[in-house]
Amino acid sequence: MNTDLEQLDALIADLEPASEAVELARPQSAESEPERKLQMLASIEAALGRMDRGSFGYCVECGTQIDIERLKANPVVSHCLDCEEVGDPVHQGCCSKASDPSD
Repeated sequence: MNTDLEQLDALIADLEPASEAVELARPQSAESEPERKLQMLASIEAALGRMDRGSFGYCVECGTQIDIERLKANPVVSHCLDCEEVGDPVHQGCCSKASDPSD
């Protein structure tokens, strides 16, 4: 497990410069910064929980494996691209029958 945590730390460190660039491009108020940090902390804690349960790297909705390049870009991502796409009529409803791969 220690290796998983080290890998997650390395991925998050790689992600920081990209997320900083995105944040600089967005207009922000002083009130949104603490909220953004809390949201990131919650995402990291959720990713660590998935690591503990053995379900890290799998979509929390449909259970399919998340592409490694997607995880490298954002190690706290919890959904596959299909499930993340909002309003996709082909994919809507398919995820309600999901099972956790750690079961």
